[in-house]
Amino acid sequence: MAPKFDALKSVVPQRAAYRFLVRIDRLWVVPGFTKPDQAMAIEMVFLDQHGDKIQATVRKTLVYKFVDQLKEGVVYRFAYFSVVPNTGSYRATHHEHKLVFQMRTTVQPCESSVIPRHGLCCVSFAALLKYDKDSDFLIDVIGVLSGISTDREYLKDGKVTKMLVLELTNSRGKIECTLFGDFAYQIKCFIEPGNIHPTVIVLLYAKVKLYRGLCELCGCAKFNACFQASYKS
Repeated sequence: MAPKFDALKSVVPQRAAYRFLVRIDRLWVVPGFTKPDQAMAIEMVFLDQHGDKIQATVRKTLVYKFVDQLKEGVVYRFAYFSVVPNTGSYRATHHEHKLVFQMRTTVQPCESSVIPRHGLCCVSFAALLKYDKDSDFLIDVIGVLSGISTDREYLKDGKVTKMLVLELTNSRGKIECTLFGDFAYQIKCFIEPGNIHPTVIVLLYAKVKLYRGLCELCGCAKFNACFQASYKS
């Protein structure tokens, strides 16, 4: 008899003995503030067969135990977590709660054809253009690349970071997206100099910011929940 798994949408704080069959849709390591070569935490987004998502965290004290067991894109059977409120300014899902790994959490990679490959859920340009403040939730968006800036540098706390501004367009308008660090480098390597058409950009887990009264998207290695995939149409 096939084992029964819990749906992510059913997660509540009063319970810990959950069993999930999920794909790690996104995984990133949070570096230490003063020691960036040391991991402060591992953050993930779980995706189940219903297309529901929840964020999960491995705190610093348990990074050593799980860091080599977890891979982005792989399906796992997980069991036993604590449940905490989903708060903060960089929430990767709209779920009310988050999962936190415990010493007794079990991790078993497996194969499954019922889990979607990606949890893409795009926000429309029309909705984005109505934003009147920074959003606490990271979003997905898709658009045609209609412009790209020259390389720029961003200086903060004595550290210089490369940055690049993209202009994305669809039938409803235009949105700017600022990429920092590795994200800027990746997109620059993909786009041939002077040739931006036709290219479709998909931004996953991007941050919505208001700049001079206008909505723009941000993808930054500091936040780590931001990721861009791009392909030529």
